[in-house]
Amino acid sequence: MMISCNKISFVCSLTDDVENLKNRKLPQSKEGKCMMACILKKLNVINKDGKFEVATVKTWMADKYKGNTVKLTRAYARADNCAEQLPAIEDECEFAAKLLECTKKNKKLKS
Repeated sequence: MMISCNKISFVCSLTDDVENLKNRKLPQSKEGKCMMACILKKLNVINKDGKFEVATVKTWMADKYKGNTVKLTRAYARADNCAEQLPAIEDECEFAAKLLECTKKNKKLKS
């Protein structure tokens, strides 16, 4: 399912999703997942075809961990791990949710 971020209507149920995000929890509602898909698309983490742009994320990581090869190597491994683990899902909202779940899960891993 392709979503139009300009036309999607975010309703009151997002209040809980925004609170979840503030508490570093993933959105649970369809609207919250679609909101995250829109954000990830705007950041080019998800491309126009609804796929994970690991190269974009690695560029950010290179800037964030400049000079710290240990953290950079771990971050690259986590990104690659998610790129390999993500299932093919046509619904961009569900794909965004799975991507966020993967990054959260892999953040705890040490490479």
